[in-house]
Amino acid sequence: MFVMTENLRRAAGDLVRTALRRFTHSPVSGAVTGALTTALLQSSSATTVAAVGFVGAGLLSFPEALGIIFGANIGTTVTGWIVALIGFKLKLAAIAPPVVFLGVVIRVIGRGRIASAGLAIAGFGLIFVGIGEMQTGMAGFDQLSALDRFGSDTILARLALVALGIIATVITQSSSAGVAATLTALHAGAITFEQAAALVIGMDVGTTVTALLASIGGSLGARRTGVSHTVYNLLTATGAFFLLTPYAAMVASLTDGDLSGNGEVALVGFHTLFNLLGVVVVLPFTTRFAHMIEWMVPDRSAFSDDVLDRRLLREPESALNSVHRAMTNYYVALLNHVNKMLSDKGEFADLTLLDGALTQVSDYLNDIEIEKGSTADVARMVSLMHALDHVQRLHERCEEDADRGELARRMPLVTDLRKRFVDDNFQIENAIQEKRYADARNVSGACAESVNEALHDLREHIVRESVTGEIEAVSGGKRLDALRWMHRVADHIASIARHLDDSAIPVLPKDGATDSPDTA
Repeated sequence: MFVMTENLRRAAGDLVRTALRRFTHSPVSGAVTGALTTALLQSSSATTVAAVGFVGAGLLSFPEALGIIFGANIGTTVTGWIVALIGFKLKLAAIAPPVVFLGVVIRVIGRGRIASAGLAIAGFGLIFVGIGEMQTGMAGFDQLSALDRFGSDTILARLALVALGIIATVITQSSSAGVAATLTALHAGAITFEQAAALVIGMDVGTTVTALLASIGGSLGARRTGVSHTVYNLLTATGAFFLLTPYAAMVASLTDGDLSGNGEVALVGFHTLFNLLGVVVVLPFTTRFAHMIEWMVPDRSAFSDDVLDRRLLREPESALNSVHRAMTNYYVALLNHVNKMLSDKGEFADLTLLDGALTQVSDYLNDIEIEKGSTADVARMVSLMHALDHVQRLHERCEEDADRGELARRMPLVTDLRKRFVDDNFQIENAIQEKRYADARNVSGACAESVNEALHDLREHIVRESVTGEIEAVSGGKRLDALRWMHRVADHIASIARHLDDSAIPVLPKDGATDSPDTA
């Protein structure tokens, strides 16, 4: 399963991420897209990681991402259908070795995505090799099953099997592999249908434990995603537990109690049914569900949209999206800080916390590994590094040169210029928050030019006053420092806006056309 899913992700990852962004514009479309992409990748984790990255980058709302997560549960059931319909019905174990060989040959002679597709084919063949070996190994277990110790089919026995399914999935880190093993055990007669169904319910819950543990210490979006996945699967598992008895009775009625040759299909049908019902029941309440998760995982961070989740490092595009979002948040915080220094408008930022956050961004950027040949990602990373450098220098201007900003605020000579500067900063902030990066670039560039032109004449005026004795030389020097501070701040603001525009995340409209970063 690992060989297949990992290489499917490498071969089709970019296409899947594009599909998630292009076709997800509501929880319902998110659920459909999440199901289809998970079925393609055979890995719900790859789908959910991409969703977390998009939420962190502001490309998807949290409720839209929830739709993807709900749909991913349906997509995971495809593995069971492949095993039940192909593995047992068509008996592919005999021809699986040539499939593995073909995949390896493609891997050896291919490059890039073709090589990854070859290993995915090899992994697909290995699944059926494994199923054949498990069937052989379980041949005698129909007479003596380790699950006999659970006794008769009681509520407590089923709960114990659910717990066993959870533990098995936490150990194997793959519910799909666990479902395949359960199907094999059921096919061999080592367990009953009810026992197999209880195990599968537990495996669905077990996948959330892995995601929950992985989200600890992660970003706010990652933590909320992990908790939402857990809560949703617990609700679905509870419904499935109560659905098991009537479903088993229905299957027994349709097959006259003889499940030989049909038990595997019935089990996968049960797995698919309770996941479908879960989506149908929860989707109408997605917004309320999202509010509940936001209440359970509140935002306590001073920089609330810091989404530097290390799990996203596996996906360079998602990691760069997260850095871009973090940089825009810190940029807006510093714009407000500058405005508060120069006027009564704006709000002071916690510069100490921001300094630590910028260090984290720097470390995170250094850990992103761009694949060879990905010129777009390389260009975005270069721009983000430039943006980070200017944000750090703007931070220094606000922290170390605060007295110069205070003097600029008190100087009557720059009153009109200061007011225009503050107004332009608010325009830049609005453009950034609305993802109109090109507008922010244009406004900040024009602002920097006008500030620098005005400061040239003001410097001459202050120097002349110092020479003629109208002001003391020390006072004149401090005023020149204040003007120099405004000049540097305006240039940093313009440089940051330019690099954020260059590294902007292209917005994919719902009709499938791609906008350029300038219109993002």
